Amino acid sequence: MRAALITGGTSGIGLAFARALAREGRPLVLVARDVDRLRTVAADLSHAFGVRVDTLAADLSDRDDVERVADRLRTGDFDLLINNAGFSLKTPLVGGDDELADRAYEAMGRTPRVLASAAAPR
Repeated sequence: MRAALITGGTSGIGLAFARALAREGRPLVLVARDVDRLRTVAADLSHAFGVRVDTLAADLSDRDDVERVADRLRTGDFDLLINNAGFSLKTPLVGGDDELADRAYEAMGRTPRVLASAAAPR
């Protein structure tokens, strides 16, 4: 069975996907920003379900980090991509924090397209 790569796989819906897939015996690659949380979740899932869980620390609002994740997808080890990463803006659309809005667009708009494009040929 090939691996599933899950962005935002250390909390919320992403973690629920990770648990469900690990329960089925699927190897995982979890992508998130928080290295400590990545290590903890990977160890917990590996121990609980006996699956290989790799991690890739990446800020998906950073294009260089996104490219590293896309490169990993291009290896062909995957048959499932769960584009789940995201965050709440908590700022008004008008007159709000433009830098934060731009980061949100990168992480939740551009990144899923880039990663899907990297995964699709496989």
